[in-house]
Amino acid sequence: MRWFIVIFGCLWLSVAQAHKIKIFVTADGQIMNGYVYFPGGGQAQQATIIVTIPPDDAPLATLQTDSDGKFTYVSQQVADYLFTVDVGDGHRASYQIKANELSAKVSPEIIPDSLIMKKSNGHCSKETQLIETIVYKQIQPLREQLEQYEEKVRIHDILGGIGYIFGFYGLLVYLRYYHN
Repeated sequence: MRWFIVIFGCLWLSVAQAHKIKIFVTADGQIMNGYVYFPGGGQAQQATIIVTIPPDDAPLATLQTDSDGKFTYVSQQVADYLFTVDVGDGHRASYQIKANELSAKVSPEIIPDSLIMKKSNGHCSKETQLIETIVYKQIQPLREQLEQYEEKVRIHDILGGIGYIFGFYGLLVYLRYYHN
C-alpha cells in the first residue's frame, strides 16, 4: 500500500505539472511580445489573453496566440499592464509588465519626466536612458531562460525525490532491525 501511495504521488505530480500553464511577456518600446506555454513543453495555441491595467482591471484588449503560442500587443500609454491567460479547467496564469520596465524601453524622447530617474543634480541624461535600454535588451533573454528553467520539472528531480524516500525508508528499516 505504501508503494502505491509513493508511485501515485509521483504520477500525480507529473500530471499536475503537465497541465500547468505559463505566460511570459517582454517589452521593446511600446510593443509587448509574449507567449503562452506549458512547463512540460509545448506552446499553447489559440489561447485567449486579456490585457488590463491594474488595479481597475478593465479589459483593454483581448488577444489570441498564434500556432506558436505567441502574441503581440502595442501599448498606448506608459502604465502597468497585466496579461492574463485562461484556458479553462482552472488553468490560468498572469504576467505583469511594470510601467518603469516599459518606460526604460521607450525611446528617451517620449518618456514622461515623471518616470525618468532623479539624481541629486537633476534628471538623468538621454545617454543614461539609452544605456538602460541597451542593458535591458541584453538581459531580457536571460530573464526568459530563468523563467522557463524555474518551471521545468526534470525527470532527475522526480527520481531524486524517490531516491530520498528509498534512502529514508532503508535507514528506518536498518535502525529498527539492528537496534531492537
